[in-house]
Amino acid sequence: MRKAFKKFYSTASLLLCACIILSAFALTSCGIIEPTETEDANEIRETLEQKKVVRVKKGILSGRMISGENLELVDVPVASIPEGAIDSVEAIIGKYAAIDMVLGEYVFERMLTAEAPEKEEEPPLLYVIVNDMISNANGRDITEDLQSLINTHPGRTIYFNDGSYTISSTIHIPADKEKAVSLRLSNYAVIKAAEGWKSESAMVAVGANNEPASAEMAVNSIMGGCIDGAGFAQIGLLIENSVNTFISDLTFKGLKTSMQVKARADSVNAESITVMGGGQDDSVAIVNESSKSVFSTINIANVSTGIKNSGVANNFRNIFVKCNKASANSVGFLDSGSASIFELCTAEDFASGYVIEDGVKSVYESCNAVWTRADVTLQSAFVANGTFNSVLTGCTARFFDASSENAYIKVTTRGSGVVKAPIFDVTLCDDRSYGNVLAGTVIPIK
Repeated sequence: MRKAFKKFYSTASLLLCACIILSAFALTSCGIIEPTETEDANEIRETLEQKKVVRVKKGILSGRMISGENLELVDVPVASIPEGAIDSVEAIIGKYAAIDMVLGEYVFERMLTAEAPEKEEEPPLLYVIVNDMISNANGRDITEDLQSLINTHPGRTIYFNDGSYTISSTIHIPADKEKAVSLRLSNYAVIKAAEGWKSESAMVAVGANNEPASAEMAVNSIMGGCIDGAGFAQIGLLIENSVNTFISDLTFKGLKTSMQVKARADSVNAESITVMGGGQDDSVAIVNESSKSVFSTINIANVSTGIKNSGVANNFRNIFVKCNKASANSVGFLDSGSASIFELCTAEDFASGYVIEDGVKSVYESCNAVWTRADVTLQSAFVANGTFNSVLTGCTARFFDASSENAYIKVTTRGSGVVKAPIFDVTLCDDRSYGNVLAGTVIPIK
């Protein structure tokens, strides 16, 4: 039964198709349906006809001469060619790109120029790289070559790649705007004093080479790397006769004085500095005589005195100084200037954390004096020589152990100075003289 039905279905389908074909033929014969072309003959011809046009094969920047390697001829359907597209490579070679020409686009006359555009002055290189001009191989003394490089590139930044650069006398960095340069050192670049060091001045001196008083000062900067006295040079960096000098990310080592800032240096900004002192009994990490300067985020170790300030209206912030070999004269911060602010500073294992000279009016906020060793027998957080006129607020003393030598503050003569909210363990301090200048009460700690 199933086979018979399948045979019947196939036969019926064939008969139906035959009827449809015969009906269409009959209608056509009678003129009821006329045969038509699916597309116009002209459209078919234009679709199939090809023409060669020039296309960009390799991108060309504006102003560059066009060569054959930049172009190619390709076959494109006539109907797809934009009006004005050029069809000859020879007509283009030797001309100049009036605009940037991008890979894959057709070439038009508006994109070309017969004459080379006026060449814009190229911007100067970002850095003058020392290694490109001076060989520092095998510890060769490059003092003269480096000074010449600085003198012949005013207004530029001198960059030092990784490596050691040996000098035997002072390198002078002009502060005069017409001659000034800045120094950039890579993280592993070291300016190192030669064994035959010849100068009593600093290894690097900014504005110290007879700058005229009438000169307009530039903003010098020295950033990165290390200045290593190697036990031969005494001073690392000297700043004088300059304005707004910026010192950052710099390490000093093997020096008696790492940085000396003279009074005629105005508004120095020094930050992110590391000092590894030479350990001399009279060593001082930073000597400052300038005014309106900022010293911040500085780590100092192995010196007899950390910061020695005689300038006015300076700010010392987040400075940590550590004494590796304490003597009776060791001082973390010595202030003989006035109107300066010390914030979040710490002196560790010095005989005196902070010494304030006669009549100085400075502010100490949240500063610390800490002792971690028993061999430091003298433990004075603050010492006021002469008349005490400064203000201490929220400053901490952490004595190592109990001793009759311990003192939160030693005051010679009481002036207008005051101590507010001191923080220390009173049981470790037999000296009660702090009570004469105390405002409020002591905040005890253990």
